[in-house]
Amino acid sequence: MKKIPSTPQAVVIKADGTAQLVPCDASKTLSLDKLQDLVGGYIEIVRASRIAPLVMIVNEEGRLLNLPLNKNATAWQSAIHGFQQIVGDVVVMCQSGEDLVGLNPKLAKQLGGAFTMRLQNDVISDFLKEHVECELTKVKRHAR
Repeated sequence: MKKIPSTPQAVVIKADGTAQLVPCDASKTLSLDKLQDLVGGYIEIVRASRIAPLVMIVNEEGRLLNLPLNKNATAWQSAIHGFQQIVGDVVVMCQSGEDLVGLNPKLAKQLGGAFTMRLQNDVISDFLKEHVECELTKVKRHAR
């Protein structure tokens, strides 16, 4: 059995339907340069959940650049906030105040796997409710 790394990770949901895990640096985040490299330009942060501090980092000029539709990110965003077209590759991380931080490696792996299966809106929402609420509960208990 392959051991899950302990370093926080970001999940890249690619427009081609695949997902990639990207290990965060020692400060549990990714540099601005790295984020810009992953989305192909200037970044914009889009809230990705009603129940958790999850965000999608997208290319701010994606529509102007005619980047391809990201069907998985669009489905996720539409399930949360109503239809909102997401284009290009996106990076999923948590937002803590002004900081972007990586996901628990286990959650990142599960989330990345969920998107490579091209899940439908309601399945993505159920996945997030079950797993993200569990992770937030663990964080809150640990903070006490």
